Amino acid sequence: MTLYNLSNEKSITWLNNGAVVSHKTPEYPIDEIMNAKFDGSIFHFNCFKETMPWHEWFIQATSLNLVAFGVVEVTSKQIFQK
Repeated sequence: MTLYNLSNEKSITWLNNGAVVSHKTPEYPIDEIMNAKFDGSIFHFNCFKETMPWHEWFIQATSLNLVAFGVVEVTSKQIFQK
């Protein structure tokens, strides 16, 4: 995923006991994005990496380009059409 004109980012990790902590390695690759939302200025992603805890990202950017499995290419206009 490539994000354009990134102005702010917050990433968190949900632990098994329900506690929320700062994500220690937000650049760590992910296996699957479960949910994605865009409210007009913030992209919000829920995702996980194998056996790692559940992660959330809140990213302020103007647009994104997503390439899944090196084959499918999707843009933010296609994902977040109103």
